[in-house]
Amino acid sequence: MDDSDRIRLTPDAYTVGWVCVLDSEQDAARALLDEEHARLLTPHDETAYIVGRMGKHNVVIARPIGQGKANAADVAVNMTRSFPQIRFGLMVGVGGGATTSPGPYGGTRDIWLGDVVVSKPQGKHGGIVQYDTGKRYPEGYRIISHLNKPKSALIAAANMLRSNHNCNGGDMKKYVQDAISRLQGWGLEYFYFPGREHDLLFRPEYPHPDEGEDCSTCDRTQIVDRAPRPGDDASVHYGLIASADLTMKDPKFRDDLRKSEKVLCFEKEAAGLMDRFPCIAIRGISDYADTHKCKKWQPYASVTSAAYAKDLLAMIQPQTIADETAAAKVLEKYTKYRHKILDWLSALDFKSEQEDLFDKSVPTGRWLLESDVFRRWLEGSRWQLRCYGEAGTGKTNLCAIVVQHLQETFGLQRPVIYLYLSDDEQKRVKQTPDSLLGSMLKQLLLYNPNVDIPPKLIEAYQGRGNGAGSTREIIKQTFQDLVAKQDRAYLIIDGLDQCSPEGLELIKEYALGLVQDGFPVSLLTTSLGYREVIRKIYCNHCGRQNLQMYVHCDCDDGLFDLCLDCKEQGIACPENHDGEEPYDTVRIEVRAQHDELVAYCHEMISRALKTGHDRRDERVHASPKYNPRPVARYLRDKPGLVPRISREIAEKAQCSFIIAHVWLQNLLERDKEPESDQEILRLLDKIPEDTLAAYLDERLAKLKRYKKANELRVAFTTFTLVMSACQPLTILQLQHALALKSPSGQVVKSNLTDRIGDKSHSFVRSDHHPPFKRAQYKMAKSLKHYENIAAFPFLSYALQFWGDHAAVQLLKDPVHFARLTREAAKCAMDALHLCAWFGLTNIVSLLISENHDVSVRDHKYGRTPLRYACINGHVETVEELLKHNTPVEEEAVIDAMCGLICKINTNARLGAKSRTALMLAEFLGQKSIDIDAQDSNGYTALSFAIYAEEGLLMDRFDTVADHVYIQRCELINEIRYEGHKCPGLVKLLLQQGANPNVRDKASNSSLILAIRLGALGIVETLLKCERLELQSEKELIHTASAMGYPEIIRLLHSALSQSNKIHVYNINTQDERGLTPLHYASLSKSARAGEVTEVLLELGADPNLTDARGCTPYMMASLLQQTPVIEVLQSKATSLNGEISSMQDLPALTLAQHGRWALLQEVIITGRTDLTYKCMLTADETAILRLLLTEGNLRPDSAVNEQGHTPLHLASSVEIAKLLVEHGCDIGSMDLNDNTPLDIASREPETRDVADYLENVLRMSRKKHRMEIWEQKTKVTLSA
Repeated sequence: MDDSDRIRLTPDAYTVGWVCVLDSEQDAARALLDEEHARLLTPHDETAYIVGRMGKHNVVIARPIGQGKANAADVAVNMTRSFPQIRFGLMVGVGGGATTSPGPYGGTRDIWLGDVVVSKPQGKHGGIVQYDTGKRYPEGYRIISHLNKPKSALIAAANMLRSNHNCNGGDMKKYVQDAISRLQGWGLEYFYFPGREHDLLFRPEYPHPDEGEDCSTCDRTQIVDRAPRPGDDASVHYGLIASADLTMKDPKFRDDLRKSEKVLCFEKEAAGLMDRFPCIAIRGISDYADTHKCKKWQPYASVTSAAYAKDLLAMIQPQTIADETAAAKVLEKYTKYRHKILDWLSALDFKSEQEDLFDKSVPTGRWLLESDVFRRWLEGSRWQLRCYGEAGTGKTNLCAIVVQHLQETFGLQRPVIYLYLSDDEQKRVKQTPDSLLGSMLKQLLLYNPNVDIPPKLIEAYQGRGNGAGSTREIIKQTFQDLVAKQDRAYLIIDGLDQCSPEGLELIKEYALGLVQDGFPVSLLTTSLGYREVIRKIYCNHCGRQNLQMYVHCDCDDGLFDLCLDCKEQGIACPENHDGEEPYDTVRIEVRAQHDELVAYCHEMISRALKTGHDRRDERVHASPKYNPRPVARYLRDKPGLVPRISREIAEKAQCSFIIAHVWLQNLLERDKEPESDQEILRLLDKIPEDTLAAYLDERLAKLKRYKKANELRVAFTTFTLVMSACQPLTILQLQHALALKSPSGQVVKSNLTDRIGDKSHSFVRSDHHPPFKRAQYKMAKSLKHYENIAAFPFLSYALQFWGDHAAVQLLKDPVHFARLTREAAKCAMDALHLCAWFGLTNIVSLLISENHDVSVRDHKYGRTPLRYACINGHVETVEELLKHNTPVEEEAVIDAMCGLICKINTNARLGAKSRTALMLAEFLGQKSIDIDAQDSNGYTALSFAIYAEEGLLMDRFDTVADHVYIQRCELINEIRYEGHKCPGLVKLLLQQGANPNVRDKASNSSLILAIRLGALGIVETLLKCERLELQSEKELIHTASAMGYPEIIRLLHSALSQSNKIHVYNINTQDERGLTPLHYASLSKSARAGEVTEVLLELGADPNLTDARGCTPYMMASLLQQTPVIEVLQSKATSLNGEISSMQDLPALTLAQHGRWALLQEVIITGRTDLTYKCMLTADETAILRLLLTEGNLRPDSAVNEQGHTPLHLASSVEIAKLLVEHGCDIGSMDLNDNTPLDIASREPETRDVADYLENVLRMSRKKHRMEIWEQKTKVTLSA
């Protein structure tokens, strides 16, 4: 029948709600309508309703979109909203039977398929038992459920109907027959009584076989014997119905609940209705809640339950229904009560915070959202994403964007929980541990408003808990119970570093614990970096440096980091995790990208130019008169200037949104309108000092409010030490400086703290150097205390730089100076030495006027004050000493060069480069000294000058033997700084007569040194020197080819070709191993190896020449997979030999260098061991090394490289070092720079474990030596 032919009533005419879930349930309900009405429009409600009359009542039949409590609750809410006069509901459908029900006067009654179970209040339960909120105890399963009971009118009607049925009254049987007849008339032939032969109850311990949908293959001997039921009519049972989201298929659990709670039936929807929609549950039994479920009985059970529901309605008079309270009122009351509980959980409103942040943000963060790491995190990878970065890099806005992205991606499918931990004083007070935990649970409950408040939480709200601690545990447990039911939930915590200590401990530990315990939670946190700020992160497996995105395992307080490539290869943390997968943290550095800063500036300027009309409804609020600031008014007419301003500010922002914001604010809030584009661009060059100062003052004020007094002292003292330090301090040095507690210089070990970082591998330095006079005073005072202590990490710094601080602040006081000179005398130094070392020129002059001897030498090293001044690069002090006829020694020139480089590189910020080494070298050059004097390594002044001119440090200077001074010259930064370069120094020394042909101990001339550094200008200067003996230089082009400098190759080729001092020059000259420059290019690791190859071929290099091992350059490039070199050789070389020696004919050295390990083992075993160890010690190939030392019968220190390194110097792992030591490699051997293997291993973090092993071997060796001496003395004594 078409709707046009049906009666159409208003929504207010309907007073009974009928909820069903399955097709068969809906069909049965529809078949029992006495009259079906025309469908009604239900705005803002997507539920499809069937409306009609059943007896004297107008009924609304609704079907949820799916099974489960939440879907049932949704449909109930929508129904009461669309039909406001509904008074109560009927939950009608099928369920699983509990096999028996209590008899009315004792005993039990069997429950058969097709019977009906009606919910009835019993004991503490209102008729429905929510059994998935219970807990298992040793004595059994205990349910915690407090759902409401049906309305009294429904209970009374059910009691009356039960009495009628007992007296053979009621029309249920008739309704069953009518419904089946009508349904079969509609063509639904599956609505019939299946027959008792298909009603099979199996023993609980017998599961259904995997094959077959029905029980035709089941073992009939496992059927429970029951007395046959007379007749086929359905019986009705009254009692508790158990409800949960999961289908009951466990017969043992079914029987436990039947016995303990008197449960008669199991279903999945009623628990979602009882507290918000007053109803009674009516269930036709279609199975026995076990694995033998069969859909055969569902249609008939649907009919019997619907027939009972219609019979029940006949017991209720329309006037009785009209007198009942509307279900909408009940729902409203429940909703208010629910909101009270949610507000009790937490008053924090992070949703508004996130929306406000997102509205103010600009589209950034695509680099994260589109990354593979983020995608895998979304899918549930067992990672925590920890986004760290400096203040102002956009972490908070990134979180707001991530939250918005997740909500738009998943909608209501997956909950997103967001905590924004602010350092605002008012917000921070409210962000207690309990309120944060409560907010997490509150957001999870708000995600689906139809989820019931768990009973335990209601008890806690009502004050029936056991105190605050108990409430906190209830909140945790409730959150875990709810989140465990989700497919996945996302927890975003922004600003962990801004949380209170107690809140941080609780929230961080609990959030991480959720992931570690396997809950479906994806966790993302942001905070300031800590370890990342003080050291560069490297991969603990492959050694890759400066990682921005890496996996971190913090197990057992270890620090194990992996690059993502190694993680993908299956590399795992080496710690023992007891068979469990270690929980990994992917750390991601948040940097304000340049294009993001430009976009941010452009957006902020654009917003300032808007009139605001688009943000108001003119019909309600008239827009105010637009009155822009002067700069905004100017820019509004100059839209083309905005992109340039955005780029300019982005450049000045130093990767910080905060600085960009401050710069924009300073520009846009100016009171004067600019007169030209040039003026507004000039405004950008002015640093907004006042605005920045106000921001910093606010940050410091917050720091003082939230930190304890001792923490503030440590923080500001650390700041003072770092800002005033003359060179980067190691973490351990900083720890000792902070631990100084008394004028005696005592370091209290309990004061040493690890909070400031990784003491083994880190330096602390400042990139900004304001002139803090008070800081200089405090540093000098600390150093003076510390100098009384021997053998402490801070001592070397104290001895080196105390005067640098004291000269600024303390030593202007003659009393302090007198005390200093007395202390210096104890160290066998004259006061003049000390003042020369620290460059105290005025005091030097004062001492000389008091007849101090300028030629005095210290007792330990025999150095004059002039040499001390030269070593430290104090030009003014040198000048002052030379005025008084101070004797100039040849070593002073090298001392001066050493001091120049140290001063330029490690102390440039103190103004050491003013009147630098150009004046110093010129001054010393006027004296009658040997300018070519060499130090212990053979370095001359010219050697140092080459480094100084390039702005570089040499690895280590042994010019001064004292370890204190040597440490001052350690390499701090290998990066060339243009501001550190000292141009013209080499040319000046050559003009003074320096000999460019002098070689150091490694046989390197000045020209070779310049080529290795790639110093094109210096090479050109040296080649122009007439004293340069090119005929004595060999393999110049070889060196340039290996280093990858094509420009230098052209320069050398031209000079060598035109030199009249060289009889024969050939670009194909071979070294002692037969290698040509083209071979060196093929072996080079330089990124410019291809360019070098092209230049060499252009200059006539022969690609077909072979070395002593039979390899051509092409073969070498192929072995090394040098693609650029191969491509050049293939395209530029006109003829490559077709015949190439087989791989097996190559010497072992070649095979080893190129990783042909399998072939190499065969070569070694056959006795061909013509190789060195260099190639072996850079790879983890201990098996090959063991073969070399056993089958090859080689002595491990029989060969050294050009730096004098033995294989033990080059050992990269403990396994390799152990093998070498066991085979006699000398642990005390020294290279050309007097470095032992222990010295080399101690320098790099990657070989720290090697250093520990060697140190232990050395200690045991010394102990053994002492024992041998003692035994020898004992023998001598006994023999005497």
